[in-house]
Amino acid sequence: SEPSEGRRAISSRLGLGDGVKVVSPDELKAMRASDPSFGVDVAIDASGAVPALEAGFELLKPGGKLIVFGIAAPDVKMRISPYDVYKKELTVLGNTMNPYTFNKSIGFVSGMKDMLAYEKLGIGTFKLSQYKEAMEQLKKGTISKAVFEVSA
Repeated sequence: SEPSEGRRAISSRLGLGDGVKVVSPDELKAMRASDPSFGVDVAIDASGAVPALEAGFELLKPGGKLIVFGIAAPDVKMRISPYDVYKKELTVLGNTMNPYTFNKSIGFVSGMKDMLAYEKLGIGTFKLSQYKEAMEQLKKGTISKAVFEVSA
């Protein structure tokens, strides 16, 4: 689920196809209430927020996977049921970025700039002098992220 209405709107414009639906936390609760067997095969967390991680874990169907990309604070703990991991044959997968891949990633993204459609992803690009405008758009929710163009 995505709590931000602006980000939900952006995701609906991406044309993610069948099987992918981004909903609010309240919509997710309603789906679960109307069908107690409702679940997902894969839950992906990019927030690092414990409530989101725990909710994703609870929604997994048998054989499901919880994929953790978000970075939580080192002292934060998440509660999961080892019995559910066993009984439902669940997988929890984490990922740490290799520090040597960043330069390759920048080159890759730069080379695909025309194909990535930043606007479709809700990403606004700004000159550094436009930082106030970028912050205003972030606060309003008209963009999901701000990228600043910096010349060498």
